[in-house]
Amino acid sequence: MNKNILKGLEPGVAEAMDGLISLFDMNTMRWLARLWDPTAGAFYYSNSGRDYEGFGPDLESTVQALRCVSQRGMMDDFDCSPDRALPESIKRKLVEFATSCADPDGYFYHPQWGKNIILSRKGRDLGWATQIFSWFRATPPYPTAIELLGNKSEADASLPAHLLSEKAFYEYLDTLDLAHRSYPAGNQLNAQSGQIRAAGLLDACLDYLDAHQLFTNGLWESEVNYVSVSGLMKVASLYASAGRMLPNYEKAVSSCLEAALSPERPDAVVYVYNPHSAVGSIRNAMQRLGDKAAVDYVNSRYEAEIIPLINRTREKLSIFRKADGSFSYIPEYSSHISQSAPVALYHENEGDVNATTIAISGGAGCLFSNLNIPFKIYDRADLDEFISIMLSRGPIVKKPVPADRLPPKK
Repeated sequence: MNKNILKGLEPGVAEAMDGLISLFDMNTMRWLARLWDPTAGAFYYSNSGRDYEGFGPDLESTVQALRCVSQRGMMDDFDCSPDRALPESIKRKLVEFATSCADPDGYFYHPQWGKNIILSRKGRDLGWATQIFSWFRATPPYPTAIELLGNKSEADASLPAHLLSEKAFYEYLDTLDLAHRSYPAGNQLNAQSGQIRAAGLLDACLDYLDAHQLFTNGLWESEVNYVSVSGLMKVASLYASAGRMLPNYEKAVSSCLEAALSPERPDAVVYVYNPHSAVGSIRNAMQRLGDKAAVDYVNSRYEAEIIPLINRTREKLSIFRKADGSFSYIPEYSSHISQSAPVALYHENEGDVNATTIAISGGAGCLFSNLNIPFKIYDRADLDEFISIMLSRGPIVKKPVPADRLPPKK
C-alpha cells in the first residue's frame, strides 16, 4: 500500500483521506485476483459467480478489474499499461476470451447469456471488448458495430434502427422519459455513446438534452436526490466527450454537492460515486473548452467542502464493505444481475467487481481526482502479488446452485 499521497496535505485533510484509504487494503486486491479464471481468460463478477454452475466470467468484470489495477498505482512503473505490465500468458488469454465473444454482427456475446440481452448490456460489452483489443494491440475477428455504423445504411438490419437516421433517433429519445426516469434513460444513452458518435448523432443527442434540461437545478427531473443526480452523471460524460458545455452547470454542481453531502443512507453504492463522477465530467468538458473561469468555479465549490465530502464518502462506502475487502452493490447483497444478465447467486451477502471498482475508482477515486490529488494507493509490490495470485489459480470447479438461491420467478 502507498500512503505517500498524503504527504504535504493539510493535517485535517490528510487524516480524513487516511480514513477513506483504509477501506481499501490489499485484501481487496487479493479478492479481486482470485476471481481470475485461467481457463477462460477473464474475471468473474463475484465469488458466487465463480463458484456455482450457470455463471461465467465476463468482459465487463474483466475490464473493470484491470482498469482498477492499472489506474491505482500498481502499474505506474509500466506507464499504467496492462500490455506492458502483464505476463504474455495472461495477455494471450484475455485476447482469446474477447475474440471468443465476437460475432459477425459486430457485437460481443457471452456463452452464458447468448444474444437475448438488453440494449445497454449489448452496448456495454461492445465497449469492454474494444478496450481489451486496444490494450493489447489486437484486432477483432470481425468489423465491430462501431465500424459498421460508420458505413450504415437504412437496409442494414444488423444495426439498431434508432441509430440509422436523426428522425428515428429523436423518436427513440422521446420514449426515454427524461423528466421522470433520467437515470435509466441516461444509462441507455451512456451505454450506446460510442455507437451514437459513430452514427454521427452525438450533437443531436446533446441538443435534445439541452432542450429538456431544467434551469432550476441543472438536472432533468424536478427533485434533487441520488437518482436524479445519477441521471446527470450518465449524460455528463457525453458532454465531456464532445467538449460541449453543460448548460446551467453552476446549478448542476450545486445539485451534485447536495447529493454527495446528503446524510441519507444510500441503497446502492453507485449513489456514493455518481455525484463525484458527474462533477468530474462537468469539469472535464470545461477543461476541453479552455474555460478556466468555469473550471476554477467548480474547483472552488468542491474544495470548500473538502473534509465533509471525504468523511461523508467514507461513511457511505463503509455501508457496502465486506469482511474480505470487497464491496457489494446494495448494503446487504451483491446484485445478482448486471444490465439484466445473471452474474451471481440471488441475495448472496458478498462483494462484486462492479461495486468494488465503483467504490475504489468511483467513490474515492473521483473524489481525489476532483481535488487534484492522485489516487495511487497501491504500488509495484502489490502488482507482483496480484499477478502471482492470478498465475497460481487452477481450473474452476463449479457447484450446483442450491434450490433456495434461485431468483424468484417473475
